[in-house]
Amino acid sequence: MLFTNLRMLYNGKLARDMAILVEEGRILEVGSSQEMKQRHGVSVYDCSGLLVMPGMVCAHTHTYSAFARGMKVSGDTTNFPNILKNLWWKLDSVLTPEAVEYSARVSFIEGIKHGTTTFFDHHASPGFIDGSLEAIAGVAKSLGIRANLSYEITDRYGDEKAREAIRENERTAMKGSEMLSGSIGLHASFTLSDETLAKVSEVKKRTSAGIHIHVAEDVVDQSRTMEMCGMNVVARLHKFELLDAKSICVHCIHLSGEEIDMLEKASASIVHCPESNMNNAVGYSNVPVMLSRHMPVCLGTDGFTHDMFAEAKCAHLLHKFASRNPTTMPAVDVFKLLENNAMLASKFFGVKLGSISPGYAADFMLIDYKNYTHMHSQNFPWHFIFGMDASQVKTVVVNGSVILENGKITRVDEEKIMEQSIKISERIWEKFEAVNT
Repeated sequence: MLFTNLRMLYNGKLARDMAILVEEGRILEVGSSQEMKQRHGVSVYDCSGLLVMPGMVCAHTHTYSAFARGMKVSGDTTNFPNILKNLWWKLDSVLTPEAVEYSARVSFIEGIKHGTTTFFDHHASPGFIDGSLEAIAGVAKSLGIRANLSYEITDRYGDEKAREAIRENERTAMKGSEMLSGSIGLHASFTLSDETLAKVSEVKKRTSAGIHIHVAEDVVDQSRTMEMCGMNVVARLHKFELLDAKSICVHCIHLSGEEIDMLEKASASIVHCPESNMNNAVGYSNVPVMLSRHMPVCLGTDGFTHDMFAEAKCAHLLHKFASRNPTTMPAVDVFKLLENNAMLASKFFGVKLGSISPGYAADFMLIDYKNYTHMHSQNFPWHFIFGMDASQVKTVVVNGSVILENGKITRVDEEKIMEQSIKISERIWEKFEAVNT
C-alpha cells in the first residue's frame, strides 16, 4: 500500500505531497508522492493532504474502569484509600466476563479515535480471573491494535485468587507477538504479601517478563509497606529481584532520593499519569528531575481518559503550576515522554515504533492540523502542545492496516457496541449499588 498526498516532517522540515510505502506492516520507503507512484505499482491510499505523525502509545491504562463513567458512588471518597475501597475495588468485584469484554471494547475504541495505537492495560476483575486477559486480547485483535496485558495480582481476595491471578499473568506472558505481549501485573506493595511476591519472582524468572505495578501512588503505599516489612516500596521490589529494564512502575510519587536512585540503576520505566494524580489529589511525581537524569519516564492515563493529547497537555501545565515556574516541563520534555512510550512499546513488541521512517512499524495517524506559523522538527513539540488535539484525528493505521477512516472505526460496528455497553453498564451499576448497601 502506498499512502500518498501527505504532509510530514521530512529532513527537519515540513514537506508536502509526501508518500509512505507500507508492506507487511512495515514502512519500506518515504518520499515524494509523484516519484513513488511512478516507481511502485501498488494500491494507493490518498491521505488528502493530512499531517502524518506516529500513533500514540499509552503506557498505563485500566480498561476495566470504563463503567465508572457517570456512576453514582455513595461511599466516602475524600482520601485515596477510600477511593480504592468505595469505588475501584467495588467496581472490579462486580465485573462479569461480558462487562470485561465491553469495557475493553469501548476503551480501545475511544483510544483509537484519539490516535492511540498501542495500549499497556492493567486489568482487575476478581470474579473473572481465568481467561480475562485472553478475552481482552481477543478484543484488541478484533480492533487491530497492539496491547500489552497484565492482571492485577493482590492478596485482597485471599490466597487462591492471588494464585489464580499469577497463573493468568504467566499464561499471557508466554504468548508474546508483534501485536500482543504480556507483563506481570501487581496492584501495589501494600496489598501484597512477601509470599506472593516470592511466587511472582519465580514466575518472572521463568518467563523473563517484566512487572507492571503501581508504585507509591499515595503515602499509604509507603507507610503500610514500612509497617509490614520495615522497608520502603522500591527496596522491597528490589529485594524480590523484580526491578529491571522491563519493569513498568506507575505513578512513583512518594519516593525518597534513594528509591529514585534504585529505579535509575535498574533502568525501570516510570509512568507519569498527571490527570489521574490530580483527580485523586495524591500529588505528582518529580518528572523534571527524573528526565534530567535521563530516566525512561513515560506517559499514561491510568484509565482516567483515553486521550493522550489531553494527558500530554496536562503534564505540560501541572509541573509549571506546581513549581510556580513557567519554564518547568517545556513542550520538548513532554514530547520526550511520548518518545519514551514508543521506546517502551518497541521493547515489548519486538518492532520499532515511534517514527515515520523505513524499518519502523506502520503505526501512524493522519490529523487535520492546519499550522498557521512555520513548523519544523525543532518547534514541532510546541505545535503539538498548543495546536493539536484528538478532535483532529481522522485516520489511524496500525501494522499497515487502516483501523480508523475519516473518524469511523473500520473493523466493528461502533454504534451497536456502544448501545450494548449502555445496557451492560446499567446491570453493573445495579450490582455496584448492592455492594455499597
